[in-house]
Amino acid sequence: MNISATQLTDVHCLDRIPEIPDTGVDGKRILIVEGQAESSPFKDAVLKQQHFILAGHSTSGQAAVRDALSLRPDLILMDVQLPGGMSATTAAREIQFRQRIPVIFMSSGDECDMVAAVGGDTVYGYLRRPFSDDELLISIQMALSRFELEKKLLESEMKFRLVFDQETDAIIIFDTVSRTIADVNDAVLGLYSYTREELIGRDLLTLMDSHNCDSLYNAFRAQNTGSPFILLRQDHRSKTGTMIPVSCRGRIIDINGRQHLYCSFRDITEKLLKEDEEALLQVQLLHSEKMASIGVLAMGIAHEINNPLAFISSNLLILDKYLKQIWRFVGCLSKQLEVCGTDAVMSEVQKEKDTRNIDYVAKDALDLVAESTSGSERIKKIVQDLMLFTRSDGVDPELFDMHDCIENTINIIWNELKYKAQLEKQYGDIPSILGFKQKFSQVLMNLLVNASHAIEKEGVITIRTWSTDSDVFVAIVDTGCGIGEENLKKIFEPFFTTKDAGKGCGLGLSIVYDIVTKKLNGDISVKSTLGEGTKFTVRLPIEYVTPESDAQ
Repeated sequence: MNISATQLTDVHCLDRIPEIPDTGVDGKRILIVEGQAESSPFKDAVLKQQHFILAGHSTSGQAAVRDALSLRPDLILMDVQLPGGMSATTAAREIQFRQRIPVIFMSSGDECDMVAAVGGDTVYGYLRRPFSDDELLISIQMALSRFELEKKLLESEMKFRLVFDQETDAIIIFDTVSRTIADVNDAVLGLYSYTREELIGRDLLTLMDSHNCDSLYNAFRAQNTGSPFILLRQDHRSKTGTMIPVSCRGRIIDINGRQHLYCSFRDITEKLLKEDEEALLQVQLLHSEKMASIGVLAMGIAHEINNPLAFISSNLLILDKYLKQIWRFVGCLSKQLEVCGTDAVMSEVQKEKDTRNIDYVAKDALDLVAESTSGSERIKKIVQDLMLFTRSDGVDPELFDMHDCIENTINIIWNELKYKAQLEKQYGDIPSILGFKQKFSQVLMNLLVNASHAIEKEGVITIRTWSTDSDVFVAIVDTGCGIGEENLKKIFEPFFTTKDAGKGCGLGLSIVYDIVTKKLNGDISVKSTLGEGTKFTVRLPIEYVTPESDAQ
């Protein structure tokens, strides 16, 4: 605190001695510092007052510093003019720096302004020669009173700083006039990765963009002084550039007659993650219920299809057999006519045969039956794959062939793929794996459908598999539109989508990620280039190990 000459205690200039509250000066220990070793006017005055204890007498600046540290007096009376190499003001500052002790200077009238200008915070008063006993007592009382007030203020500030810095929320005090940071607590340093020196006096834009800065100021402008306001979400920026979602509680406070904004910011990253996880869990529960309902419906439809399909398949086999018998009989008749028939009869039969195109009909009828039989077999295969796909996994993992699972999934969603993509399969020699087949099928379906959606008109989807000693891998590669680098890190987040409104809710890949990492005990990675395509790679362990989260 810088003190001017007008703020100092000049008792010689007082027209009327003010009433000074009792500060308990009795028994206070006084150190006298002056060049005279004998017959000190200070010493005589102190003894005459009989209110104080003379702690000692120093005759130089160096001795004053030494005696102040060893004797620890309550007050020091110091002459401005001291012999030796250390001036009185230098000695006072040294004492204040090492041991806070109030100092009253004695000087002639011409030296008062010099003491005020040079002494600074070390000056607690001064006495002009000559001074009376009452003037000395009042000067000491005022110095001790001020010292006690400053001590209490310092203790109060220390307590505030202790509470301020121990608060777990990041607290920032802004000067609303200069729009700069006036003070921060320790939590701010940890949250934003700045030092206190790097923040004090800096603009708010150091921690947030102009949009968030304006929203903060608009919030406090709408409030009265002392009235709190709350912002549920702001996005701040750390020194490293990391974005930090925070909530804000603030109010207007007055510091030394200047308006400041007191804001408490709380990192809500974990809160948002928890909310996203809860939302994803809710969606997954709904998805599971929907899949279960679809499964029940699909199983019922499959059974309804199977019954007439069995008649059709059986009848087609019998029809094929009957047609072949009929054509063998017709062939036998033709041979007999050639042997026994007349030329006129043969001519009429041949004419009728040509007119009816019997040879083509005979061949085409068998082909039609064969095609119908093949179609019924395909329907049967689709129904079987649908029943397998909708069947729920058991509690325990089971051994399954990844290639069979891929083929079954392709068979179900082929209608989604065939119009836009050419499918290439690069199957490696991989072992069967222990896991959950239906969950893996769901992962494949989502990845293949996503690959199809990424292709605007025509493209290629490649499915590649390979294995190592402990893991098997499947990669789904498309030649679609690709994913921007800024979105790659967010594609597995719930509700994140780059599709147009109404074409996706952003849950497919988040469900894929959750199934692969939490249910199948594997991992999934992605690489993509805009305009070239995307590659998803899934790794699954050959020997399934129950994830820790499930085990707990």
